[in-house]
Amino acid sequence: AMTDKQAPSTVVTERFAEATAWAIPRVADDVRKGGDTPYLVHLLEVAATVLAHGGSEDAAIAALLHDAAEDSGGEAVLTEIGEAFGDRVAATVRACSDSLVADRSAKDPWWDRKVGYIAHLAADDDLDVTLVAAADKLSNVRACRADYAEVGEKLFGRFNREAGRSGTLWYYRRVTEVLGAHQLDTRGLVDVLAEEVRGWWAEVAAANPGVDLEAEYAAACAAAGDRAAGSV
Repeated sequence: AMTDKQAPSTVVTERFAEATAWAIPRVADDVRKGGDTPYLVHLLEVAATVLAHGGSEDAAIAALLHDAAEDSGGEAVLTEIGEAFGDRVAATVRACSDSLVADRSAKDPWWDRKVGYIAHLAADDDLDVTLVAAADKLSNVRACRADYAEVGEKLFGRFNREAGRSGTLWYYRRVTEVLGAHQLDTRGLVDVLAEEVRGWWAEVAAANPGVDLEAEYAAACAAAGDRAAGSV
């Protein structure tokens, strides 16, 4: 039962319900990698996390829709989102997308997309973008930790083969670092994400006592720097 009569920091209106209705048919048949959990669970979890950490309704709607353009339709879907839910929501979805090509099979290589995404996040100190990106990665890392406890290193084969263990761990650590560098008031969300990433890192290290994860991370950073400089 609700006993706290204080008004919530964010008032959720019919727009959020409309966004949920817009999102559901687009992911109705989708499941998370390696399991049978409906992908909608991830979208709702990201939106709930954004709201729990003081995000605006626009940010929560962007959280629900954060994968829509990247996964199905690119710029055309972004335009549709803007018309339905406003430019603010569309801009946040754009910032949280690592690819906007209409055909998913035509995406750039994994490393190029992630290097570009991190560079964009580093340059964008918008609170909505930071909240949605952090909530998205928190949901993903928690799912990865649960799966890693079950299947171990096989987990890294579920994602882009180009990434592997070193690329995957590099990606989540770097995203966390650039989000934290903005020093925005996310009501502790980026700190929670950082703790989850450290926890997963420790679990992977414990499972691979002969592997120097810090050396792998340094090599991944160097490879990412080469790509960012256009030398690869």
